[in-house]
Amino acid sequence: MKSKCFEGFFIKTDSYIFGIKFIMFKLTPYYLKYFWSCLLFCCMNYSKAQPINALQQQLNTCKNDSIKVELLLQLADQNEGNITQAIAYCTQATQLARKINNPYSKLYSQSTLAYYYSKNKAYQNAIYNYNIAIEVAQQLKDLKTLADLYSDVAP
Repeated sequence: MKSKCFEGFFIKTDSYIFGIKFIMFKLTPYYLKYFWSCLLFCCMNYSKAQPINALQQQLNTCKNDSIKVELLLQLADQNEGNITQAIAYCTQATQLARKINNPYSKLYSQSTLAYYYSKNKAYQNAIYNYNIAIEVAQQLKDLKTLADLYSDVAP
């Protein structure tokens, strides 16, 4: 014999599977935020772990050096928790950007490298790289990036 609670549950949800209607109309105020928060958290964790291998695979097969710089910077961002690894990726990107003489690649690789140096509390290296990035931004007349760089140096 079913309990009254279960009978009411199944009677109210006879057109839906597993009580979706009951959950949507009776429990929404309490559990919908929790459900979406859990779903977002799971998606963010999955999306962070997945790209590292994919980016490394793309880096190994890529022929274009400008794209390699971008991939290295993306790998640095994905490895933000491991600052030494992020700095290694940024250093590779900076060296490659200098080699191909692409000012935009040089600007973003230097500024990203400076960011990770400052995060690692290597402030002399951070200032050195910020100054190089500022020079490149001035040459490119990229005022927005220049303002961002100055605000990054200031705090």
